[in-house]
Amino acid sequence: MGAGAVVRMLNTASQFGFLVMLPAWFMHEVGLSNAQWLRLLAIMFATNIVTNLLFGVVGDKVGWRATVAWCGGVGCTVSTLLLYYVPAAAGAQYALCVLVAVLYGATLSGYVPLSALMTAIAPAHKGQAMAALNLGAGASTFVGPLVVSIFRGPLGVGGVVWIFAGSTR
Repeated sequence: MGAGAVVRMLNTASQFGFLVMLPAWFMHEVGLSNAQWLRLLAIMFATNIVTNLLFGVVGDKVGWRATVAWCGGVGCTVSTLLLYYVPAAAGAQYALCVLVAVLYGATLSGYVPLSALMTAIAPAHKGQAMAALNLGAGASTFVGPLVVSIFRGPLGVGGVVWIFAGSTR
């Protein structure tokens, strides 16, 4: 259960770190307006809400572990990097920025079956398993911004993105 809590903490740390770091980056470096950034963020998380349902179904069809590993782990690693490198290369091409934001929001949903997986691993302690999972989720709201505050200065936005890409795996 402890490992599941750590996995949950690490796999969504990028989400909360990005909320601290990406607004200024998208507006000042990429060139989006405040309104464009806010729409992009809304689209990213609307996609996440819809695909949460989808990945529940996918997890039941192909297996919870495989869905978490491939759709969540590998998918989120790739989409985290794309969320940085595509806008960095293309600039304020809004459609491309939205596309990679949608991909990130969708692949973040690949971790949805983690709840079912944790309770299946500890069937006699389902309440404790869910509590550990929720602890990890709460901890990610602290860890993500902490990573940004420690590493953005010395490593820049790209370096922090690589840290988050490594933690989603």
